[in-house]
Parts: sequence; structure tokens; C-alpha cells
Amino acid sequence: MKRSKFLQLFLGITLFLSSIKASAQTVFEGQIINKKSEAPVPNVNIRLARERITVTSNAQGYFRIASADSVVKDTLIFSSVGYQTFKLLTSTYQRNGFISLVPTTTTLEEVSITNEKLKIVRLNKFDLSDIKEDPPGAKTDPFPPVVTYPFSPRNRFFAKLFTAPQGNVVLTRVDLGRRELDETKYPDKPLVTSHIKTRFLLHVMSVDPKTGAPETLLFSKIINLTDKAPWVELDLRKDNIIINSAEFYIAIEWMHIPFNEVIKLFYAPKVRKVNKKGTQILEDVSEYTTLYEPALIEYKKKKPSVSWIKNSENKWQRYDSAISEQKHEIALSATISY
Repeated sequence: MKRSKFLQLFLGITLFLSSIKASAQTVFEGQIINKKSEAPVPNVNIRLARERITVTSNAQGYFRIASADSVVKDTLIFSSVGYQTFKLLTSTYQRNGFISLVPTTTTLEEVSITNEKLKIVRLNKFDLSDIKEDPPGAKTDPFPPVVTYPFSPRNRFFAKLFTAPQGNVVLTRVDLGRRELDETKYPDKPLVTSHIKTRFLLHVMSVDPKTGAPETLLFSKIINLTDKAPWVELDLRKDNIIINSAEFYIAIEWMHIPFNEVIKLFYAPKVRKVNKKGTQILEDVSEYTTLYEPALIEYKKKKPSVSWIKNSENKWQRYDSAISEQKHEIALSATISY
């Protein structure tokens, strides 16, 4: 009996110490990109030098490495074949940031570029500066260049128009931007937290010649994201997507399933009572709403591309940001070859 109680006490202390140790960890995570092309870099070795902990970035260049210490005085070392090794002091690390690696020039790379016969074009290109967490002017501008697309339950589809130099092109890649919106920096915006796992549908659609809206479905694919990388690169080369027309739409369809649910808590003023003078006395009451992943990024653009959303009546309507005074564009690009 005494032995049993001793064992229970021992296990309790062990679990308590384990929980303290887990809470004392410091996590470093972010996304590694090519400084020249701004494309995600996979298979990069990330090492905490002092602790000798090593992890590898995934297909989207996303990494997550945990230190056993709550206060870390160490160096993160990023190394990969074809890139210059980069060292970063943990004291200068920024949460969920981008790490840019400089590519090293090789003879093989030069030959492949010289002999390339296909033309490769990225349409509606967005840059790293468009989706970074703290772009220039974000703290002083009442309308920051980066906001999050409201993935409301009312809307399921978002479609963006792309115009290629000619028809009969091959769609090889789609890039999109997403991120976590920091509520402390944007207190008037809803808190959006990107799930580690997200599922949605990617569509390629034709253009209605009468209305200019999305029309026929040309291609569909379920996309499963397994990390919180803010820059997502979808490789479509194996899908052999040939688009006959020079104009086409890329559409994102939100899947309203529990897998993608985000529960948002906010406070709304409600009338608590009315005094004798007829003045309403308000109080903040907590409310909940259900939103859905993925959370896409908008950025400022003088001439946004034509975009459409499908409303609750299952009808296409022009996306407001493209025609309002505050011009914004969804961070969604398409790479084609021909």
C-alpha cells in the first residue's frame, strides 16, 4: 500500500516537472525563402548551435525548432546546398518571420537558364514586402498595406482574373499569401490564427464572355496545408493543366468543415438598461462567431486585378476591394509556361 502511494506521488512529481519543462521551452518558427526569387526553400538544415538541435524545413520552407530553455542565448544556423550559410542570433529572432538565403551561382544553373526554350511568366506577381507582417508605414497608416481577407461563412468562393500573353499555356504553379494577424498591433481587426492544418479547393475557371465573371470549371484540386507558412507555393507541374484561353480565373473555395473552423471571440456593445432620461447604458457582451480557413492576405495596389466572390445566394458579384477607394489585391499569383 505504501509502495503504491509512493509510486503515485513519484508519478505526480514527474508529470509536474515535465509540465514545467514543457512550458519553459522557447519555440522558433518561420519560413525560409530564396532572397533572389522569393520562392520557399525546402530541405534547409536549421541548427541551434549551443544545444546542438537540428531540424529540416519542409516543402514550403517552413521550420519549427524548440529550445529547452525559456531564455535562449544561442545562434540559429541555416544551411543548405546551393545557398550561403546564414547565422541568426536568437536575441534578434522575430516570431513567424521570413529568413532569406542567398543562392550561390553554379555553372549548371547558368547552362539550364541559357538553354531554356519555354517562356516562364508569373502573372499578378506579389512580393515579400506585400505579405510581411510589418510593412513600411503599417504603424502610422490607418489602412495598413497588409490586411486579412475576411473568410466569412457567407462567402465560399473567391476568384481572381489572370491574363496570359497568349492562349494554350500550361499552369505550373500557384502562390498565395496568408498569415496570423497580431491582435496587439491591429486591435480593431479580428484575430485570425492560421491553423497548422488547412484544407481548401483550388479551381481554374473560364471567363464568361458576356459578364466577365467566372464560368466553367476547368480544373479542381483539394489542397492540404500542414504548416503555418505565410507564403504558400503550390506545385502543379504534375497536373498538366493546359489553358486554351489567354484569360482565366484562379479560384479558392473555402470548405466549411470542422477541420477549418476558427472560433472568434469578440465584444459587442449591448443595451443594459435605459435610465429615466431615456439615455441608453451600454455594456460589452462577449459574442462568438465561426470563421473558416484559409486566411488570405490583401495588400495595397493602385490597379487591382478583377476579382469576384460568390455570395450566400450562390451568385457571383464583384469583389468590393477592387472598386472601392481603398484599393487592395489578394496575394494570389499564377505561374505559366508556353
